[in-house]
Amino acid sequence: MKIRVYFIPQEQIRAELDKYAQLPGNLEISEDDESVIIESSVDDDSFFVFYDWLRERFGSYLVYAGTDTAAERLGKVLSATGNILVSAESCTSGLVGGAVTEVPGSSDWFWGGYVTYDNRAKIRLGVDSEVLSENGAVSSPVAAEMAESALRNSDATVAVSITGIAGPGGGSREKPVGTVWFGVAGRTRDTETYRFRFSGGRSDVRRKSVLAAMLLVENFAQDLTLFSYCE
Repeated sequence: MKIRVYFIPQEQIRAELDKYAQLPGNLEISEDDESVIIESSVDDDSFFVFYDWLRERFGSYLVYAGTDTAAERLGKVLSATGNILVSAESCTSGLVGGAVTEVPGSSDWFWGGYVTYDNRAKIRLGVDSEVLSENGAVSSPVAAEMAESALRNSDATVAVSITGIAGPGGGSREKPVGTVWFGVAGRTRDTETYRFRFSGGRSDVRRKSVLAAMLLVENFAQDLTLFSYCE
């Protein structure tokens, strides 16, 4: 059995595992481009008790059982809940669309995406120019309006937006490099926004942003309580 843990460094995971009384079988810990992977040699009750402990320790939104990638899990959740996704991306410039369409059959649950890198593109999508000037592109109000505008201009049922500072320049004391705001909107749900502050270089921030967007939508579509990992 395998478990994926997102955004938590392997060293921190290993330190927490040292506190667990009786680990289920022999554990192997590795990493791929997406997450830390914990593999157990057993799949009995002890494994599921351990899995629940991990979810309580790190957050259910960051710990998932199975080998599916975030995009594969997202497709299954959207299909099961009858949802269709649209994206509006700034700093990731279409990477969410690229990630989800790697999954065969994604046309059943992905409507498409908008790349609104320049502020003029955000305004063309539907973001209020005054909201942009008052709050800046990397802000909760803009993330919310991006998601709502994408939803309004599509046949989708759920939308995700990303607007952030991937670096290496463009950061400030209030909004350092790695600051990324996300908006998630639904037809029958209030829009929710989340802020992450990612470490690493430009490619790291963009990659982590794509993963966070998919995890946010997965949880939103299931009407679950979302991230305490971000603000």
